Amino acid sequence: MGFSRLKQRLQPYFQFYSNAAWLFCAQIFAKIARIIIIAVLAALPIIIVNTYCIFEQAKGSYTNETITRLVFLLITVSMLVILTPEQAMYFTIVLLFSSLRWRFTLYFGDAIQTRVLILMSLFNGRKFHEY
Repeated sequence: MGFSRLKQRLQPYFQFYSNAAWLFCAQIFAKIARIIIIAVLAALPIIIVNTYCIFEQAKGSYTNETITRLVFLLITVSMLVILTPEQAMYFTIVLLFSSLRWRFTLYFGDAIQTRVLILMSLFNGRKFHEY
Protein backbone atom coordinates (compact mmCIF):
# COMPACT_ATOMS: atom_id res chain seq x y z
CA MET A 1 0.00 0.00 0.00
CA GLY A 2 1.59 3.20 -1.18
CA PHE A 3 1.66 6.48 0.64
CA SER A 4 -0.78 8.13 -1.79
CA ARG A 5 -3.43 5.40 -1.27
CA LEU A 6 -3.00 5.62 2.50
CA LYS A 7 -3.36 9.38 2.30
CA GLN A 8 -6.56 9.05 0.23
CA ARG A 9 -8.09 6.62 2.72
CA LEU A 10 -7.24 8.73 5.76
CA GLN A 11 -8.01 12.13 4.21
CA PRO A 12 -11.60 12.43 5.54
CA TYR A 13 -10.35 11.93 9.09
CA PHE A 14 -7.53 14.39 8.77
CA GLN A 15 -9.75 16.92 7.04
CA PHE A 16 -12.07 17.04 10.05
CA TYR A 17 -9.21 17.35 12.49
CA SER A 18 -7.39 19.93 10.42
CA ASN A 19 -10.53 22.09 10.13
CA ALA A 20 -11.12 21.83 13.88
CA ALA A 21 -7.47 22.60 14.58
CA TRP A 22 -7.57 25.57 12.20
CA LEU A 23 -10.65 26.96 13.94
CA PHE A 24 -9.01 26.47 17.32
CA CYS A 25 -5.77 28.12 16.15
CA ALA A 26 -7.70 31.03 14.62
CA GLN A 27 -9.43 31.69 17.93
CA ILE A 28 -6.13 31.58 19.80
CA PHE A 29 -4.46 33.83 17.23
CA ALA A 30 -7.29 36.36 17.50
CA LYS A 31 -6.64 36.58 21.24
CA ILE A 32 -2.88 37.06 20.97
CA ALA A 33 -2.66 39.15 17.80
CA ARG A 34 -2.29 42.41 19.76
CA ILE A 35 0.46 40.89 21.89
CA ILE A 36 2.35 39.79 18.78
CA ILE A 37 2.02 43.23 17.17
CA ILE A 38 3.32 45.02 20.27
CA ALA A 39 6.18 42.52 20.63
CA VAL A 40 7.22 43.18 17.04
CA LEU A 41 7.09 46.93 17.67
CA ALA A 42 9.25 46.43 20.77
CA ALA A 43 11.78 44.47 18.74
CA LEU A 44 12.48 47.32 16.30
CA PRO A 45 14.31 49.61 18.79
CA ILE A 46 16.14 46.55 20.12
CA ILE A 47 17.49 45.90 16.61
CA ILE A 48 18.58 49.55 16.33
CA VAL A 49 20.40 49.40 19.67
CA ASN A 50 22.04 46.10 18.75
CA THR A 51 23.22 47.58 15.45
CA TYR A 52 24.68 50.57 17.32
CA CYS A 53 26.53 48.21 19.67
CA ILE A 54 27.89 46.23 16.73
CA PHE A 55 29.25 49.45 15.19
CA GLU A 56 30.84 50.36 18.54
CA GLN A 57 32.44 46.92 18.64
CA ALA A 58 33.68 47.31 15.07
CA LYS A 59 35.28 50.65 15.99
CA GLY A 60 37.11 48.89 18.79
CA SER A 61 35.45 50.71 21.68
CA TYR A 62 34.51 47.63 23.64
CA THR A 63 34.08 49.60 26.86
CA ASN A 64 31.48 51.88 25.28
CA GLU A 65 29.63 48.87 23.85
CA THR A 66 29.62 47.10 27.22
CA ILE A 67 28.44 50.20 29.06
CA THR A 68 25.69 50.74 26.48
CA ARG A 69 24.46 47.16 26.81
CA LEU A 70 24.59 47.34 30.63
CA VAL A 71 22.62 50.60 30.68
CA PHE A 72 19.94 49.10 28.45
CA LEU A 73 19.83 45.96 30.59
CA LEU A 74 19.38 48.10 33.71
CA ILE A 75 16.61 50.10 32.03
CA THR A 76 14.71 46.95 31.07
CA VAL A 77 15.15 45.20 34.41
CA SER A 78 14.23 48.32 36.38
CA MET A 79 11.06 48.84 34.35
CA LEU A 80 10.09 45.18 34.77
CA VAL A 81 10.73 45.31 38.52
CA ILE A 82 8.98 48.65 39.05
CA LEU A 83 5.92 47.92 36.92
CA THR A 84 5.75 44.13 37.58
CA PRO A 85 3.42 43.09 34.75
CA GLU A 86 1.19 40.15 35.59
CA GLN A 87 -0.31 39.45 32.17
CA ALA A 88 1.29 38.86 28.80
CA MET A 89 -0.21 42.02 27.33
CA TYR A 90 1.19 44.20 30.10
CA PHE A 91 4.57 42.46 29.82
CA THR A 92 4.82 43.29 26.12
CA ILE A 93 3.75 46.89 26.77
CA VAL A 94 6.47 47.24 29.40
CA LEU A 95 9.00 45.82 26.94
CA LEU A 96 7.80 48.28 24.31
CA PHE A 97 8.23 51.25 26.66
CA SER A 98 11.64 50.07 27.83
CA SER A 99 12.83 49.61 24.25
CA LEU A 100 11.57 53.09 23.37
CA ARG A 101 13.42 54.38 26.44
CA TRP A 102 16.53 52.68 25.06
CA ARG A 103 16.08 54.49 21.79
CA PHE A 104 15.76 57.88 23.48
CA THR A 105 18.81 57.15 25.61
CA LEU A 106 20.77 56.21 22.51
CA TYR A 107 19.55 59.25 20.59
CA PHE A 108 20.28 61.74 23.34
CA GLY A 109 23.33 59.87 24.69
CA ASP A 110 25.90 62.09 22.97
CA ALA A 111 24.24 65.25 24.21
CA ILE A 112 24.03 63.86 27.74
CA GLN A 113 27.65 62.70 27.64
CA THR A 114 28.80 66.13 26.45
CA ARG A 115 26.95 67.86 29.29
CA VAL A 116 28.35 65.42 31.84
CA LEU A 117 31.88 66.08 30.59
CA ILE A 118 31.30 69.84 30.82
CA LEU A 119 30.07 69.47 34.40
CA MET A 120 33.04 67.28 35.26
CA SER A 121 35.42 69.88 33.84
CA LEU A 122 33.77 72.57 35.97
CA PHE A 123 34.22 70.56 39.16
CA ASN A 124 37.71 69.23 38.44
CA GLY A 125 39.22 72.39 36.97
CA ARG A 126 40.29 70.68 33.74
CA LYS A 127 39.40 71.94 30.32
CA PHE A 128 36.56 70.29 28.45
CA HIS A 129 38.75 69.10 25.58
CA GLU A 130 41.13 67.28 27.95
CA TYR A 131 38.60 64.50 28.54
